Amino acid sequence: NLGLEIGVDIQAYDADLADLADGTLSASKVENGEFFIPSAGTNGQVWTSDGDGVGGWSDVSANKVAITDNENTNETNALIFSSDGDIDGGEMNLESDGDANYNPSTGVIRATGFNSETVVASSSVDITGANGLILENDETITNSTDGTLLLTATTTSLSGDLTVTGNDIVFGNEESISNSTNGTVVVTATTIETTGKLAVGDGSSSGIVASKGDYDITLQTGNSTTGSITITDGANGNIAIAPNGSGVVQIDGLSWPAADGSANQVLKTDGSGALSWGDAISSLTGAGSTIDTEDLTASRAIVSDGSGKIAAADVTSTELGYLDGVTSNVQTQLDAKQASDTDLAAIA
Repeated sequence: NLGLEIGVDIQAYDADLADLADGTLSASKVENGEFFIPSAGTNGQVWTSDGDGVGGWSDVSANKVAITDNENTNETNALIFSSDGDIDGGEMNLESDGDANYNPSTGVIRATGFNSETVVASSSVDITGANGLILENDETITNSTDGTLLLTATTTSLSGDLTVTGNDIVFGNEESISNSTNGTVVVTATTIETTGKLAVGDGSSSGIVASKGDYDITLQTGNSTTGSITITDGANGNIAIAPNGSGVVQIDGLSWPAADGSANQVLKTDGSGALSWGDAISSLTGAGSTIDTEDLTASRAIVSDGSGKIAAADVTSTELGYLDGVTSNVQTQLDAKQASDTDLAAIA
């Protein structure tokens, strides 16, 4: 007894180890019943069972790979691809890139980019990066602010309809089109321009242009010094200007009557901008009563007679013509002349 315990301090006797002591394992040691590996094979080969006999050595085949179904593990697995850009198949090495991976739990494939003529998503496309969706000519759709979708492009064209389920469309300078009240569209801007006609109405009833609240509507040309405003109607139509309630029509400061006058009445003014209907003067009174129907003597000056009426004077128009060109009192001019003198007359 050397103080050594078999199985603890030294290896117990084993027939397989005894067979391997010379460096070679007997073929009988790898037998499976009556079957065993009969030869050494070549470098790189693997022993493959055919399930019915001894089996044999065979080359590793890349055509068949056993794949385990994994749909739940929350892990990042590298995507495996062929080496050297090979797309034709055959024997090749396999490679991976840590930037291209797949998580079985989330079902998300991640990569720095995808390049394809068409990308089809049967459910959704979830973009988590700040650069958003970058289109062919570098226009972008981003969502850097929660709740805001920003489309960056010089021109945005739609081939179909644009449906806005919110209340507002807000432009770059804070102008907006809103629909906060059902049936009402409000355009908020300092100036609204149209290059063509502005059509109001639904085509089956009268259109109405109204101010918001108790305020006026002003029609004004774009030029502050020139230009005109034209109100036209359809063929043979009327233009009606109808104030509300007791209001009147005012044109250029003149207030027009609110109702029609009686037959043969005429418009007259009170001198303060108010027009009204009144009876026409059927005959002249006062100084003009003598000429309401009578003719005066032709080519005579007009004077006031002893009754204060208009009458024809004895002075003719020819005689009045002698005074044409007189610039001062005739008598004063005569008084300034030399008095009659016999000596001067004799000299003359």
